[in-house]
Amino acid sequence: MRVGFCQVTDYARFFRLAVDKLVSNNMPLPWRNKAIEDLTDAYITQTGEMPDREQLARLANYILQDDFSERLPDKVSRTEYPILSRGQYKLRF
Repeated sequence: MRVGFCQVTDYARFFRLAVDKLVSNNMPLPWRNKAIEDLTDAYITQTGEMPDREQLARLANYILQDDFSERLPDKVSRTEYPILSRGQYKLRF
């Protein structure tokens, strides 16, 4: 994904809109990782700053969306490092 922020004056707004567009796509995990890396690298390179932490959290959730959507009752026994949803976590404790 080619991203450019050169013509933009409100970098944070443009980044937020780019994140909105990206997370609306359902892509395989390797493609999500590459798209997120390209987007964040372009932002950092062109602004010299880290993106907003709220947008970074949205991107992290986008990477983990497959793990969040699994509703297996035995997720802990099937995977080495399971990521539990809030409901699964509450049930365990």
